Amino acid sequence: MDELLKEITSLKPVKSDSTSLSQYAATILGFVNNTEQNGCAVTEAPFVMSQLLSKLDAKDNAEFGYEMHCIKKEEKVLNFIDWLNREASLGSRIKKNANCHNNTGDHQFQFL
Repeated sequence: MDELLKEITSLKPVKSDSTSLSQYAATILGFVNNTEQNGCAVTEAPFVMSQLLSKLDAKDNAEFGYEMHCIKKEEKVLNFIDWLNREASLGSRIKKNANCHNNTGDHQFQFL
């Protein structure tokens, strides 16, 4: 477990683009598979989840928490992997701007 935490804490912050989120999901899945093969389940460990979330930017971190709250799921590792993969699969990661209406009343979108 100590080795896993060292690996997680040494990870760089995750960018908010599709490729980075997808790679992060694959990295976490690798951690889960390695620890489970060694008889240690990390998917329920809150401190592991906390470390994994700390690698996201604040906006993605908040969005994950908000979505888990809305769909009434716990912030667990496997739910996090699923969320990362869904976010990555959005392709262009379209997000509404904070000012989501232009002068004509049309929605504006920001491509990340």
